[in-house]
Amino acid sequence: MQNYSPINCSFYDQLENAIVIKEKVLFEYLNENQSMEKYEGILLDIYSRDKAEFVKLADGCSVRLDFIHKLNDIENIGSCKI
Repeated sequence: MQNYSPINCSFYDQLENAIVIKEKVLFEYLNENQSMEKYEGILLDIYSRDKAEFVKLADGCSVRLDFIHKLNDIENIGSCKI
């Protein structure tokens, strides 16, 4: 698996906001086969595992944050390295 790259801070804030207000979202992400997929639903939580961050979806799946391409037409561009 490739090294995790922290996502753009403002994009992270958008994810957190969607979780707090329980907003139904539409996002595009790369799956483990590097194919683009879409998810429409509720985001439950953001958590860390094995030096990477993930978002937990209402359907029980999780997606690594740096694999998310778009959230409600907002692109995940750049990173937030500290």
